[in-house]
Amino acid sequence: MSSASHIEEQAAQWLALQDRDPPSADLQARVDQWLAADPRHEVAYLRLRAAWRQLDRVAALGSYANARQSFTPQQPRSRSFKVAAAMAASIAVASLLGVTWWVAHPSSATPVRYSTQVGGYQRQLLADGSTVELNTGTAIDVQFDGRVRRLHLLYGEARFHVAKDTGRPFLVEADQRQVRALATDFTVHLEPGQAEVLVAEGRVGVDPVQNGASPGSSIILSAGQLGQLRPQGVNVVDLPPTEVGARLAWDRGLLVFAKARLATVAAELNRYNTLQIRIADPTAAALEVGGTFSATNATAFIHVLEAGFPVTVTRNADGVTVASRK
Repeated sequence: MSSASHIEEQAAQWLALQDRDPPSADLQARVDQWLAADPRHEVAYLRLRAAWRQLDRVAALGSYANARQSFTPQQPRSRSFKVAAAMAASIAVASLLGVTWWVAHPSSATPVRYSTQVGGYQRQLLADGSTVELNTGTAIDVQFDGRVRRLHLLYGEARFHVAKDTGRPFLVEADQRQVRALATDFTVHLEPGQAEVLVAEGRVGVDPVQNGASPGSSIILSAGQLGQLRPQGVNVVDLPPTEVGARLAWDRGLLVFAKARLATVAAELNRYNTLQIRIADPTAAALEVGGTFSATNATAFIHVLEAGFPVTVTRNADGVTVASRK
């Protein structure tokens, strides 16, 4: 599996080629093929492209022109791969972007809201080069200023790929808890009565939002760990890589289950579909289900139940009822 730094370098190469060479269908096809090969490719490419455009914007404004010249040659439309790779790897560039965003946006008093409906999905590139992916039925408020990058998950589930900015912490608030990004890739899922934080890469810190929190109240989660945020505290669970991958499959439109109870599978599918699945009795609820399913195709899943499980399915106006077969 390619490392994050290697993917960044590849993204920088493609951007340098696109900037240097005349537009062509062949080059675009090669770029599209690379983007489609791995979801991380698109994230890295969009992040670098945003950084690239941000530097152009600052130059046009006449702000930090001397700093920009240290990363680009005198001809702004003829950048080398070496320059692009340096921009991908350099913390100085990330810090510069944090400053230039503040120059272009001196205040952000009003949060910007992004949301999805049931069954929806959205990938949003943020002003600092970070990316947020919104799962089904999700809403988030984004508010950046010169000191902090603050996001508030109102409901649903979101995945964050965080751009480095040593001068401004990246904070996600959810259910009276605050998640501090210490690395690049994590997910926050807000449910009634609790929230879950899953770390795919790096580390995050979890703190109470209330003022006056005790010094020992902060919890650090590392890659492969799930933090269950409940009123009484944070429960930390170590997950194998296969389960981490399964929990993150929603960003490809998939749900993955291994020996899950039918009641659990139905509840998860109901998050993504207006057609609701109701389980009529405990025997049906306890049936074990495994496999990979389209998150937004409840009808296909119902056909699987009818064909391979000892259940009966009754169709209603707004959904189906699944009962154990006598």
